[in-house]
Amino acid sequence: MLNLSFGKKKKKRAGIGLDLGSRYIKLAVLEKRGSSFELKKYAIEELPAEAVVGKEIMDRQAIIDKLSALVEQHGLENEAVTFNVAGKGVILRRITVPKQDQKALAESIERYLTENIPFDLADVIWDYKVLPSTGTEEEMDLLLAAVRNDMVYSLIDIVKESGLQVGGIDIDPIAIEHALAVNEYLEGEGDVVVFHVGYENTEVVMFRDGLFYAYRDIPIATKVYSEALMRYLDITFDRTIPVLIGAEVEGSEYEEMLGIIRSINERLVDQIDRLFPTLISPDELEKPRAIYLTGGGAWIVTLRDFLQDHYQLAVDIADPLLQLSYDTELFGDEDTQKLGPMLTIAIGLALKQLGNATIDLALSPVEERKVEEKKGVKIGLKPVIGVLAGAGLAAYIGLTYMSQTAKIKELEAEKLETQNKIAELKRKVKELQIFEDKKREVEAKLQVIHEVARGRFFQVKILDELNRVLPDGVWIKTLKESGDGESSVTITLEGGAVQPFGVTEFMRSLEDSPLFSNVELISVQEEKTEEGVYTSFQMKFTAVNNVK
Repeated sequence: MLNLSFGKKKKKRAGIGLDLGSRYIKLAVLEKRGSSFELKKYAIEELPAEAVVGKEIMDRQAIIDKLSALVEQHGLENEAVTFNVAGKGVILRRITVPKQDQKALAESIERYLTENIPFDLADVIWDYKVLPSTGTEEEMDLLLAAVRNDMVYSLIDIVKESGLQVGGIDIDPIAIEHALAVNEYLEGEGDVVVFHVGYENTEVVMFRDGLFYAYRDIPIATKVYSEALMRYLDITFDRTIPVLIGAEVEGSEYEEMLGIIRSINERLVDQIDRLFPTLISPDELEKPRAIYLTGGGAWIVTLRDFLQDHYQLAVDIADPLLQLSYDTELFGDEDTQKLGPMLTIAIGLALKQLGNATIDLALSPVEERKVEEKKGVKIGLKPVIGVLAGAGLAAYIGLTYMSQTAKIKELEAEKLETQNKIAELKRKVKELQIFEDKKREVEAKLQVIHEVARGRFFQVKILDELNRVLPDGVWIKTLKESGDGESSVTITLEGGAVQPFGVTEFMRSLEDSPLFSNVELISVQEEKTEEGVYTSFQMKFTAVNNVK
């Protein structure tokens, strides 16, 4: 067991954050000291190539072996950890709904979830939080979170087989919020945007007035930069990482490297600009007040300067260790400025476990959630008699009799009061029965309305999902639907792509989507126009309505 006590001092509570990334496992152990935090341990362990692809686990045993070794090395056997979930099986959305009380919200929350997540509620673990409203007084903002059951239980099995216990589960954007909030990056009014440059994805997270506001995932990150350098400079993967963060390359290779990185930078901001138009808005009032870089790719050569020039805003690299204390010997010769951003999510997860979550989502399965039990003081009969023997057992019995007589009178008075309340409640039962009958009638009507509205929400979800999976450089010309429009529809569309591989990428994205299936390419051909050459295609696929 992890023991962070010193001498005879009381053992301090530790928060352990486990960031299971696509290429690296990151571990952070924090200890709370008053209102501040100390980093006691950290670890970064590289996973074998392709062990995780697209946030999906491909080599389960390789991850268990790596994690088990970390557990043994750092003495974490049977410790509870908070870990993250990410990928297409995770939904995080902020929505605005009519203002309502807690009871009304509890009755309507499942409808809001059904309308906003592309999964059956039986297939996910979900939670929601009420956020400060950014709209009118008649509205309220909700944060909806849902994670696929199979993803959660798969990760729980890996954590437990590695010798750990489950202390909590969180989503990357919210873990980033915990880490940045404790380091005071989110203080003040206005928007703050964070680009968390990971291995396979760049997570773009917008915070408004210090709380989560919006989030999108972009599939351009360190892996894309590394693979481009491997291809054009003919170097190994291990060599690309130091080159990306500033290691020198010789002669003409340096200019070639800068050109490669710049081309990927341009692709990255092109996608960001389409998803977050306020970043390039001519209205200065709409622009964020700050942009921060985090993640292992935060120090990619020229990326910070490129973003700063493109957005005409100050861009800084956030340091999740800024307000944390730690022993300087903990990092040895490592550069904490370069290493810190890579630990952002792990630190945020550890903060959640220590109760320092700005938004505390409950995403663990019910059976894994800890139940706090009140601890009573039990005194055995023999010690009591032993203590009272010297004072006289008769005195003790007399006092006990008087005490019990008083308690009996008190209970009789409470009984009479309770009987009066029961009589009063019985008189109101008949009145309540009338209201219950009316309530059932209204609920029946609402159910009919909901059934009618189901089809309409299905069409909205189809368009929203198509917008989400459509790759850069691919567009849709026409779209036709056939089918009953309720359980499923067959979609036939015509489109164009700047490059032929864009069609392949679009088909792969459709196949990976939980909403679409049976993707079939009907035709593809090269088209010539006055503006140039592009690839025209026609395909069809099925969209299944999983709304229940």
